[in-house]
Amino acid sequence: GLEAEDLALSRQKEISLVAYWIKEWGSAASVEVSGAFDRGEVGGGPQKSSDLALARAKGSVRFLISDCGLSAENCHASPAAGDSHQGVEIRSRARLDVDGSFEDGADSAHLRDDASLDAVAEQTCADRGRRLQIEVGTGAEDVSIALARSRCTALLRGLAARGVPRRAMSVRPRLGSVALARFFVHLEFGA
Repeated sequence: GLEAEDLALSRQKEISLVAYWIKEWGSAASVEVSGAFDRGEVGGGPQKSSDLALARAKGSVRFLISDCGLSAENCHASPAAGDSHQGVEIRSRARLDVDGSFEDGADSAHLRDDASLDAVAEQTCADRGRRLQIEVGTGAEDVSIALARSRCTALLRGLAARGVPRRAMSVRPRLGSVALARFFVHLEFGA
């Protein structure tokens, strides 16, 4: 069902504040929006609940882009869903300024410059509680999802070898995005 208009306006106001914050940080900052649902909110099983959560995330991303002026590079919907409340969860992050291009060759899983992993490890380990998120784009030429996953695995291994705890890292392929590795550290609003 449709939510009350005053609740919708309140949520839009909060999301607008997030957009303002991202604009203040500049192009290095972005947000990832996850939809959430209350258990039992929707009949029809887990798939219906996941569909509802994804629709909420996509609706918030549409609002951030169309009404708040953020670019698609600055915000995207996460396929992960929360199940503890009705609404969305917004995680802010800053992109680390490193070269995430892969070695020449269509099947290479290694970065062109190992110094990039050194820099990412140094910045991640500088704050013990810092979380690192890695996204590997599949590219416009539809790099196979298997190659993107192989690249994800190679990056995790390389960073673990440099002292980044596995529990501090999350990684995933990002379909349709440029075939690069992008590294993000999670931020707290107001940081």
